[in-house]
Amino acid sequence: MKGPLAALTAALLLTPTPAVAAAADPPVSLGGAHWIWYPEGDPASSAPVATRYLRRTFTVAAGDIANAQLVVTGDDTVDVWVNGVRLAGSPRTTDSWKRAIYVDLSGSLHTGTNTVALAARNSGGPAGVLGRLHAGAVDLITDGSWRAASAVPENWSDPDYSDASWTTARDLGAYGAGQWGSNVSLPDTAAASPVSVTGLTVNRQVNPVGVDAPRFGWRLASGIGGQMQGRYQLTVGTAPGAADVWDSGTVASPRQTDLGYGGPALAANRTYHWRVRVWDAQGRPSGWSPSARFDTGITMTAAFVGAPPAGDLSGAGWIWYPEGDPASSAPVATRYFRRTVSLAASTPLVVTGDDTADVWINGVPVSTSPRVTDSWKTAATVTVPAGTSTIAIAASNTTVSPAGLIAKLGGTVTDGSWKSSQSGPSGWQQPGFDDSGWAAAKVLASYGSGPWGSQVQIPGPAPYLRKGFTVGKPVARARLFTTALGLHDTYLNGARVGVERLAPGWTDYTKRLQYRGFDVTSAIKQGDNALAAQLGRGWYSGNLGFAGSQRYGTQPWYAAQLIIEYTDGTSATVQTDGSWRTKSSNIKTDDLYAGESQDARQTTPNWNREGYDDSGWTPVVVKPGTRPTLVPQLDPGVTVQQELRPVSITQPKPGVFIADLGQNFTGWDRLRASGPAGTTITLRHGEILNADGTLYTANLRAAQATDRFTLAGTGAETFEPRFTVHGYRYVEITGFPGTPAADSLTGLAAWTDGPATGTFTSSDTTLDKVQQAILWGARSNLLSIPTDCPQRDERLGWTGDIAAFGATSTFNFDTYGLLNKFATDLVDAQRADGAFTDVAPDVLGGAGKAGWGDAGVIVPYTIWQRYGDLGPADRTFAAMARWVDYLRSTAGADLIRDQDTYGDWLNVNDGTGNDLTSTAYFGWSARLVSRMAAATGRSAQAASYGTLADQVAAAFTSRFVAADGTVGTGSQTGYVLALAFGLVPANRTQAVADKLAAKVASRDGHLSVGFMGVENLLPVLADHGHVDTAYRILQQPGYPGWGYMISRGATTIWERWDGIRPDGSLQDPGMNSFNHYGLGSVGDWLYRQVGGVAPAAPGYARVLLAPKPGGTLTSASSELTTAYGRVRSAWSRSGSAITLQVVVAPGTTATVRVPGAAVTSAPAEAVPVGGTSYVVGAGSFTFTASL
Repeated sequence: MKGPLAALTAALLLTPTPAVAAAADPPVSLGGAHWIWYPEGDPASSAPVATRYLRRTFTVAAGDIANAQLVVTGDDTVDVWVNGVRLAGSPRTTDSWKRAIYVDLSGSLHTGTNTVALAARNSGGPAGVLGRLHAGAVDLITDGSWRAASAVPENWSDPDYSDASWTTARDLGAYGAGQWGSNVSLPDTAAASPVSVTGLTVNRQVNPVGVDAPRFGWRLASGIGGQMQGRYQLTVGTAPGAADVWDSGTVASPRQTDLGYGGPALAANRTYHWRVRVWDAQGRPSGWSPSARFDTGITMTAAFVGAPPAGDLSGAGWIWYPEGDPASSAPVATRYFRRTVSLAASTPLVVTGDDTADVWINGVPVSTSPRVTDSWKTAATVTVPAGTSTIAIAASNTTVSPAGLIAKLGGTVTDGSWKSSQSGPSGWQQPGFDDSGWAAAKVLASYGSGPWGSQVQIPGPAPYLRKGFTVGKPVARARLFTTALGLHDTYLNGARVGVERLAPGWTDYTKRLQYRGFDVTSAIKQGDNALAAQLGRGWYSGNLGFAGSQRYGTQPWYAAQLIIEYTDGTSATVQTDGSWRTKSSNIKTDDLYAGESQDARQTTPNWNREGYDDSGWTPVVVKPGTRPTLVPQLDPGVTVQQELRPVSITQPKPGVFIADLGQNFTGWDRLRASGPAGTTITLRHGEILNADGTLYTANLRAAQATDRFTLAGTGAETFEPRFTVHGYRYVEITGFPGTPAADSLTGLAAWTDGPATGTFTSSDTTLDKVQQAILWGARSNLLSIPTDCPQRDERLGWTGDIAAFGATSTFNFDTYGLLNKFATDLVDAQRADGAFTDVAPDVLGGAGKAGWGDAGVIVPYTIWQRYGDLGPADRTFAAMARWVDYLRSTAGADLIRDQDTYGDWLNVNDGTGNDLTSTAYFGWSARLVSRMAAATGRSAQAASYGTLADQVAAAFTSRFVAADGTVGTGSQTGYVLALAFGLVPANRTQAVADKLAAKVASRDGHLSVGFMGVENLLPVLADHGHVDTAYRILQQPGYPGWGYMISRGATTIWERWDGIRPDGSLQDPGMNSFNHYGLGSVGDWLYRQVGGVAPAAPGYARVLLAPKPGGTLTSASSELTTAYGRVRSAWSRSGSAITLQVVVAPGTTATVRVPGAAVTSAPAEAVPVGGTSYVVGAGSFTFTASL
């Protein structure tokens, strides 16, 4: 994200104001214009075979822009730039100079000073350029006032480039005289454009339902290269092709993405149709695109409904045997408790114990706690029969720690009336046992207090919910809007609505809840219909690992609103309310971390279908209290996107089978089995195996990751969890009737529903495996929010991880929606003092840490740079500014910020001081906020935060950068941050880079960076003359390095460089994830500089194709589908020759830096711009060079 992008000039931030105008004016006459050329000999007679360059600055007023044009030709060709952007070029055909080209300038000009730049190519004989620029009151001709040069640098066309050293163009005579005569014909702007419009999107989605503020986008398609957009016209109507809602008029602008709606207010829950046509940069109109559509959202009025509570612990107390202070610490031991009760009716008993509680009723064992970490957080519920019963409980404390037991049975709760003992004599569970000598239990705390808080979940079955309704008239249109506080699967007439899983994702439910809309017109039937749902606890009322449980509520709730419009103009609404019915489902327990238990014997056939009799079901409960704030869903949701079959199934112990799915991933399983009714098959999940081939689960900590499926005995049965997710490669199968085969189990890999966009390949098989590990790490951790890991009792939205990985995440598949949502998650979590939090949604409370909180700035900046959308930056700007103000308030008067942070997390014995890292990120956030302020029109804040960034950089240099280039204590990350964040003055930059290279060399070519340094280590080395060092690190086979992980069998990037140590032992299981994308942020360098595809302007509106071959590689390629289309850079070398093949999308241009000492061939369309650099428009091109 840094590197070259840190040096963006003001020109990259400047977006011309779109001018609303009619179609382009007819071309102006060339009469009065003069042929000009670079002064060399007699160009009118003969000039060298070469490219020459011409520039002219001019000033326009606002009223001059609407129909600005340039008519120009060149013998033999001419290419045109305006304000640094290439707009058009001559056809590369014989005598193309005889027809001038028309260039529509209106969308590229801005009020004030502008620059037009021409690159003219002579292929032999006379050479000259002829043109006229007309913009309102401005009328310029080619003449001796133009500046000329024979060679240029890459930035020669930028407005801020100084052409003071250029010479004056030579005037070769007026048009009509000389060897060219009057043989130039004017272009025909009425001719059809070779461009068509495709790929229409609203809010970057195809035909979305539930839109609040539509923003439009499209792509250009053309069989002719070099095409750019000059203008567009967009219409919105109530029918395909109609414009009865809004007509943008003809807008002079090259923009193709995120264009806002400018018409009257849109009605709620309406379908709108839209289409667009464009004029290319040469003023020629395209045809209209096919119509697309979008549906507006609604203000949901539906009630949130759920099942009656499964039970509660209100009024109960935590109790223990009276010994010391058990709420603080108790010995490792089992204690015994008894209570006799009389019940008028059977009553549920809710019970749990820290650490375990096993229950007997009248001497019969009825419940045993799982022997797993934190099992006390999930209570057991058992039924106690009517009459007199004795409840006996054995509670165990497994470590020296707080100990307690809590239970509730109707009006009977754990309190001082319970009997307790240090031992359990024979028969102690029986009703007739004499417990008169037992001690009264000690009450430690009421439920909700003490060390346990309110973290006990009382699991009930995942409820079925349904509502039957009748339709008696023809349906014209039907839209369904759904959401849940928790997770939901929704059904209409027995069919699932949509394909999203774990919907509606995780937000801070106290701030925002997402809903989604669906077109269900075709699913509505005449006669009986049914709308139904199954609910899971999810993040709302389930377990959040070590962040606790029930953070937002104690049970899930569902809301749905179905609006049916009939052909006669009437409508009906079916929505959740107190008339809905509920019943327990086949899912007995569900938890994202612990897993899911299903009992097929409890399945209710046809429960979600029309005509089902639900009269025996229970009425739902309507959620009381304040409604959540409902918003349309920003991210695309989670879907199953790949199925994995076992590559092997082993049996390390009798009855214990291990299925290896061959890839560490995130998802769940589909199980197929047949056997007797009541048979329970248990699936446990893990990332690696123990030495004996059994499942290793120690690194999951308290996450049980266990699914249980009980057979109905009906033949072949299929199970799939609905409301849990695991991170794993291996599945332990126990209780399976017989021996599982390969088709018994299928892994279902799920991630955010963005299409694949990028690929990277190389000649190095290990490097390709690193790329696949990066890809799968991203897939595994981008589910609703960007998490740190998918397997253990954490899985939180750690901000430092995405701050480092954000740029890498944008390459392999479309993460726009997820990052856009997360930008809002970050703001929702921001503290009142401006500090962004350690995780978002915030469930831990930590905030203000360098490299972590800065994600609140880095994520919107990444969206802008990689997707071209300034919307998130604009929407969150106030929050970003508050963050930088917070950093300033917590820095010293000298601008050195020395605050607590996680630092360069997991570095290899090469720590970097908190004062250095905190100050570096302070300066970087200020710099990024300044850039985003400028780009969003906040000029005063752009200046003030830019000045602050300069001041922090000066303070950083003064404190940490020695005259010889040493930074701080000489850590690799110290050097990386100084260079990547632009904190070093130009006269010391190379010295700092050289010191970094020397530091790497001192470690025998190995890295020592952690999370803060890994993203930019290789870029800053390569950008400062140390490509060989960068490749040496990249291709290191030993520890520490990415190749080392691969050599140890990694299929995803690890949390630690030494998750498996060189001696084969494992790192501390307390923190040893094998699926953690943070250290995979090297991917951004692979794509940008090894393969060679990088943005040269936000959103790849301009592209930099600049591979840097090195190491032992003989080939590499990067390919990316951007908002404009396909971009590719692929190079190969053989001996001393290198070949570079590139693809540039229509509507964009590219700077191509051909690797090698000298270019041996370049396409005719390529314009040389210094050294081995060229500029090309859209198309496919091949370059060759010698090394």
